[in-house]
Amino acid sequence: SASRGNSADEIMQLKDTFREFDGMIGDLDQASFGKNIVSPTEIGTDVYKPNNYSDSTIEVMLDLCSFQNQHVTKACLSLVVRNMSQRVSLMSALKDVQILVFPEAVKVYHETQFVIKKLGSLHKQLNADKSEAYQEAGALLARITGYLVESLTNKREIVVKNQNIMLNLDVDKPVRNLLGLYLERDTSRRDRGELEADLPVNLPRRDLHQACYTFLKVLARRNPKAQKKLFEYIKIFADHMG
Repeated sequence: SASRGNSADEIMQLKDTFREFDGMIGDLDQASFGKNIVSPTEIGTDVYKPNNYSDSTIEVMLDLCSFQNQHVTKACLSLVVRNMSQRVSLMSALKDVQILVFPEAVKVYHETQFVIKKLGSLHKQLNADKSEAYQEAGALLARITGYLVESLTNKREIVVKNQNIMLNLDVDKPVRNLLGLYLERDTSRRDRGELEADLPVNLPRRDLHQACYTFLKVLARRNPKAQKKLFEYIKIFADHMG
């Protein structure tokens, strides 16, 4: 098909572009996977080499599995699997690596780090219902939320990069910690059988929770990685509904 032809042409173009670096890429592969870090050279290798049946490290691990000791067998097989999956693990980890080229991305990175640190330090004051702490936490959340809202000056591709920066810094963790602050409810309407949502007793805390959820919403918008990460806490989020 035409699309496959275009893809093949693009791949050939990439190969031509980077052809002069073939030697460097091969050297990098050898330096990353061809040298021992733990095992002495004379007894084996740290890295699994396909079809290499003379690797004494793998051989010893498999031999130890024959002693019919559950703990030893489990440890040896775990080591063998880790040894054989190093390349796959590295490639998976490289997907999360970001190179911050533009000043705007560096700014988001440093501001996110600051927000993470500041939200952690505000937690005790928020727990004590200090009004200035609510104001500061709300401003911090609004600041990082703005980086994730699409606009004429904040294009979709920039939002995606900002999402990844924040996810790699685990910014969702301090935000989720804020949602752990107890939100007292007035259940009188529900107790009377009325089909109405409970009224919050602590309005500043209600507003803080809303700011947290607004941020998490834009963090996860059209981002499968964020959605997968946050799905683990869906029960906590559901408890705040109603």
